[in-house]
Amino acid sequence: MNVLVAAPHPDDDVIGCGGSIVRHVREGHPVTVVYVTTGEAGNIHSPKEILARIREKEARAAARLLGVQDLIFLGYPDGCLECDGEVLSRVVGIIREKKPGLVYLPHGNEAHRDHRKTYELFTEALRRAAGPWFGESGKKPWSVDTILCYEIATPLPDVSYVEDITDCLPLKLKALRKHASQLKNIAYDEAAKSLNRFRGITTGRGNYCECFEVKRIGRI
Repeated sequence: MNVLVAAPHPDDDVIGCGGSIVRHVREGHPVTVVYVTTGEAGNIHSPKEILARIREKEARAAARLLGVQDLIFLGYPDGCLECDGEVLSRVVGIIREKKPGLVYLPHGNEAHRDHRKTYELFTEALRRAAGPWFGESGKKPWSVDTILCYEIATPLPDVSYVEDITDCLPLKLKALRKHASQLKNIAYDEAAKSLNRFRGITTGRGNYCECFEVKRIGRI
């Protein structure tokens, strides 16, 4: 099963579903991560051009730890994402090319605008990719069996799928700590660990868990 992860910024993939990514890699599922924006607005201490390069380098280092080799950087400006024709066409093309059976994307009620826009973007692109339209994005339609929405900074109000990541957590945290430019200001690693522990306790499915909203369910 091919897996595709939509990440609004470098590091969101690890925060939201890094443990699940580790699980997929261990099970032999090819994983592609699509970073929608460069994350160049991630702090006020570095010029945007330099920070964009730093964050790409951090994302590549984190992905190597997780075992992910296929990374796509779309390069859109941080904080200004729009769901327009050009980016939609690119994402439809990626979906048709990669042919994922499972797609992870941020849930639609995330507080961060780029997170919500990524949800909108991929939701629409998934719909378009499945139909006999938009030939400029690739000639063969592709319909994704399963779509799971992950939580980053805003916990899901309702959870419909739980993944026990207890044995994957150490590697998830090690990968997240590769995003050093972001951890200088906010301890995202501790926040992710705490949320995963909370989900483990409240669901009773493991010591540490990642939780998702099921948008479409097929084979997981």
